[in-house]
Amino acid sequence: MYEDYYSRQVGGQMPVFVGSRHQRGHGLGSVLGGIFHRFVIPLFKTHGKALARDALRTCVNVVEDVLDGRTLKESVKRPVPEGIKRSAQSLIRQSGSGICPKRRKKSRKLRSHSKDIFA
Repeated sequence: MYEDYYSRQVGGQMPVFVGSRHQRGHGLGSVLGGIFHRFVIPLFKTHGKALARDALRTCVNVVEDVLDGRTLKESVKRPVPEGIKRSAQSLIRQSGSGICPKRRKKSRKLRSHSKDIFA
């Protein structure tokens, strides 16, 4: 009885649990994904329009320089750092949520002016 069990186990006839070959989750991608979801997505949700506007303005400046006859490398050197600086300054100026909290209306207690019949 025991001999059959061990002989089948050694021979590879018994089913054995085999885990997955690759680990899933809890790796570097999970950490980076958490950072992305916690910081990058909210940044673009709140300041996305301003960032897109600054990026478009920078691209227009680069294209204008290329059309004036400069090479792409020369025309990128000046406007791109200026655009990055402009975007960073606009993000600093736009701190806060921009939503004012709703103020509660003060409720007045109504005094009852009922007449006392014993007075």
